[in-house]
Amino acid sequence: MIRLKSGAEIDKIRESCRIIVEAMMVAAKMVKPGLRLMDLDAAIESAIKSRGGKPAFKGYHGFPNNACLSTDDIVVHGIAKPGDVLQEGQILGVDIGVLKNGFYGDSAVT
Repeated sequence: MIRLKSGAEIDKIRESCRIIVEAMMVAAKMVKPGLRLMDLDAAIESAIKSRGGKPAFKGYHGFPNNACLSTDDIVVHGIAKPGDVLQEGQILGVDIGVLKNGFYGDSAVT
């Protein structure tokens, strides 16, 4: 059953989503050839935590990272590994989830 959210609950969801927007802005400034994806993941974690949020994906069913970073033919939910470096011309998808005050936000951009 779907329960309608109150105005206060919707405000909390918005707060989680605002953190995602700010983390995406941090990520966008970093993306260029030569970027180590683990550095991007760490910067996203820092942006989320500095705003009082928690990375929603880390630890979910064993997911090891703070964000899903997908390159090229990895369509979604990519797992960056040490040594993964963004190359010229690669497609990068960034999917960020945040938990704050008991409510989640989730957004992705390619």
